Amino acid sequence: MMRISALYIDRFGKWNDYSLDFNNASIVYISGDNEGGKSTIRQFITFVLFGLSKKETYPFIPENGGTVGGRLRIVDDQGALYTVERYSSPNPSNPTIMDEYNQKVAPEWLHAQLNHIDVSLFHRVFNFDALSIQAYQHLTQDELGEMLLSVGMTGSDRIYQAEKKLRSFLQDQFKPSGRKPRLNQMMEELKTKSSQLNQSKYELENYYELNDSLRNLKMSLSSKQEKSEQTLKRLNDLKEMHRLYPEIEKYLVTQDQLSKYKVDEEIPVDLKDRLIELEEHTDPIYEHITVLSDRIKRQQRELDVLNQKLINEKQYRKLTGIHEMMKKNQQYTQEIYQLDQKINHVQQEIETKRLNMSINDSYDEIESLSLNHTIKEDWDTLQNHFTPIQQEIDQLGKRRANLIDEEKELLSKREQLEPAILSDRKKDHYQQELSHLDQLLYTRDSLEKSESHFLLKKGYIPFAMSGVGIIMIILSATGTGGWYLNGFGLFAIVIGQIFIYVSNLKKDANADINHHLSDQTEYDRINRKESILEALTNHDQMRDQYMLLEQSLKRNQDEQLRVLDQLDRLEAQRDRFQKQIEAYQQQFPFLLTVDPTYWGRMYEDLKELIQQVREYKKQLIKKDSLEIEINEFQSEIKDVFASHIKNSHDSFSNQLMELSTLYTEQMHLRNQIDSIKRGISEDSEEWNEWQSKLRPYHEEIASLYHRVSVKNRDQFINQMNEVIAYRDLKGALTQAQQTIEYYLSEAEQAKIKNGQFMSLTELEQKINEWTHCYQNIQDDIYQIKDQLFDEQSKLKQLEQSKATIDDKHDFYYLKSQFKEKAKEWLTYQIALNKIEETKLHFQTHYLPDVLEEASVYFQQLTQERYDTVYFDTANQQLAVTRFDGLSYELMKLSQGTKDQLYTALRLSISRWLSKHVQLPFIMDDSFVHYDNSRLSELKKILKDFAKDHQLIIFTKKDAFFINQGLTTEEKYMTL
Repeated sequence: MMRISALYIDRFGKWNDYSLDFNNASIVYISGDNEGGKSTIRQFITFVLFGLSKKETYPFIPENGGTVGGRLRIVDDQGALYTVERYSSPNPSNPTIMDEYNQKVAPEWLHAQLNHIDVSLFHRVFNFDALSIQAYQHLTQDELGEMLLSVGMTGSDRIYQAEKKLRSFLQDQFKPSGRKPRLNQMMEELKTKSSQLNQSKYELENYYELNDSLRNLKMSLSSKQEKSEQTLKRLNDLKEMHRLYPEIEKYLVTQDQLSKYKVDEEIPVDLKDRLIELEEHTDPIYEHITVLSDRIKRQQRELDVLNQKLINEKQYRKLTGIHEMMKKNQQYTQEIYQLDQKINHVQQEIETKRLNMSINDSYDEIESLSLNHTIKEDWDTLQNHFTPIQQEIDQLGKRRANLIDEEKELLSKREQLEPAILSDRKKDHYQQELSHLDQLLYTRDSLEKSESHFLLKKGYIPFAMSGVGIIMIILSATGTGGWYLNGFGLFAIVIGQIFIYVSNLKKDANADINHHLSDQTEYDRINRKESILEALTNHDQMRDQYMLLEQSLKRNQDEQLRVLDQLDRLEAQRDRFQKQIEAYQQQFPFLLTVDPTYWGRMYEDLKELIQQVREYKKQLIKKDSLEIEINEFQSEIKDVFASHIKNSHDSFSNQLMELSTLYTEQMHLRNQIDSIKRGISEDSEEWNEWQSKLRPYHEEIASLYHRVSVKNRDQFINQMNEVIAYRDLKGALTQAQQTIEYYLSEAEQAKIKNGQFMSLTELEQKINEWTHCYQNIQDDIYQIKDQLFDEQSKLKQLEQSKATIDDKHDFYYLKSQFKEKAKEWLTYQIALNKIEETKLHFQTHYLPDVLEEASVYFQQLTQERYDTVYFDTANQQLAVTRFDGLSYELMKLSQGTKDQLYTALRLSISRWLSKHVQLPFIMDDSFVHYDNSRLSELKKILKDFAKDHQLIIFTKKDAFFINQGLTTEEKYMTL
């Protein structure tokens, strides 16, 4: 949250050169008597934060006149410290803002900290006294909702003012039943004009065509003029850039020069002066050190004379080490012998391995063999996988041959089973025949019974015929019938007897024949049934075997496919390995005689062989080095001490003895030299003492060099000169940048800073192009104006010659105006509706929360005497509910209770607003009607409220706040 840390009043009202330090406290109590200047300080804070008009500032101007103003120190929500300064002249509207590094900050920073609220809203919510707090007494629900809307959306009362203006405008323009509003009058005029036009008889087509043409020309002219203005603006910008081009070049050149400097801007300029001051102190010390140095040099010259008699140090060391050299010479000889033995042993091992691996390459070729980890992995892979793959291929080949034989055997068995298996047609025929046989055998008895019954019926016929014949004969005998009845009766009797006789004979014969045939047929049917059953049973058995064979054959074929697939895969791997083998055999020809299964083990042998070859060469080199060193030793003795050896043809041992004598002489000379050196040492100690005196100055000079990151004086001076030059260039760059920012747009500034600015030639070319473009547009405008003049002349002639044109022109002109006005009215009406909807939204969604929060504060302030704050919609005013449930209007409350209610409303609105704005809360003698108990409750609320807002409380009740005690977050001040 934003806090005021301190204030300084230069001149404002009664205060001159007055300051207050709040120490960044959350709650600040400022105590003072009436007319003590509390309200003046409150107005001063408002003046610095928002500014005041001349009329509002006038009461605070001193009698002797002058400028009023001062500054506030503000801490933002990140803890950064800023200083805001404002004076009544020369520019009271824009404050001066500086950050904690004394860098200027744009005024927009203050607007952002204030969340863009204006001074009127600040007074309505955050800044109040005992008088202004009672303004809430007359607030309606709509007005409080409007205030919440203003706070939540714009930070000012602009929405309320806009709504008021919209309502006034809409009522002035139209009323449903009005006559005076402009739109109502235009509607009446349109009715009159329309009636007049209905009486006109002719339509003037030319008039409308000219009107349309005239309208198009005006639109084209407007477009050209707009384009002309844009072109002219761009042309003026280019000319301004052309005018400022020297300053731009200066900016770019200075910026380029600055980019070449790599200096630390924090290096003080006075370091150079300090270096000169230190040098003034070190010069006498350097003079004494110079005297000591000269004396040391004189002794050194004496020492040099003696040194001339000496052999050089190298020769002397050779002399002192003759015995050691002899031992070393003997040691080298022994080492050479041992190396010969080792070299011969290694060479034998190498030759043995070359013979075992059949390698005919030379030692150099063996050493140059390129063996790496990849080759080892490849050879190990060939050793581990090539032969197993080949073996697996052979096994799979055998497996495939076995499967083929098995397949042939299964096919043969299937061919044997196929004849025993019935076809579907034949099987169906057997089943039908079997069903028929079963039916015949089952119905045999019933058929025999039916035949016996039929024969019985058939035997009745001859007996009937015989009876009829007898009856006819009787009738004939009685005389009833004629002779023909007698004859017919005899014939019937004879025929009946014959038929009976024949039937009996046939019956007996048929009985014998049928008995024989029935027995034979039944036997054949039973045999046929058994044969069919046997055939069907055999078919079922053979079919099961056949299906098993089919499954085995299918598994065999699937296995063949799997084996074939494995064979293809393995053969592909084998071919890939074979190509790899051929490649390595081509790279290493000695592998042609080695089976790949041994390559993996051979790799390590080759590595060992290469290492042995290298060791062999290393031993040879070491041997050569020792032999060279021995020869150099002898040559060195002869060369170094040749002038000291009397007989160069003596043996090497005699020469060494002669050199020993030389050593004794040189040792005496060195004793004399040591005495002189002691004198030099004493002088050197004194020299060191003076150097120790010089050391602190050296250290400070070194610290200066380190501060500037250089190593010597010349670099230091150069670096300091660069720092001074850099600061001069930076000042020039700032001046050029300010000029560019003042005259050019932000887009052009960005191009210049990004290095995208045009050259002078390109800029002049652009100016010429835009000038030409502007002239062309002007020519088009003049041409359109000429056409427009001609069209207007024609239209004027038609208007003078036709009577109805006036009516039509007035009608359509009025109609066009009416449409524009109606559209404007509708736009404002929609805007008003949106504002009312938004206001209703704030009333229904946020106002209940504010009143609920106010009820909590009011209940605490009144010590639970009242518990609810609400809006009485009938009377459109605030009301409260007491603990016993009774409601009270504001006029029925005491002044102290009203003040507590208004304070609760202020605090609840601010609590709701803290989601958006967290500004300091300023109270000026707002508790005059509070007793001590309610002041205690208020202080509890304010401590909790101070978590989101800084509280600045002006009061006369200093004793109460002091007696209550202060926390670390509170500060008490007396004016």
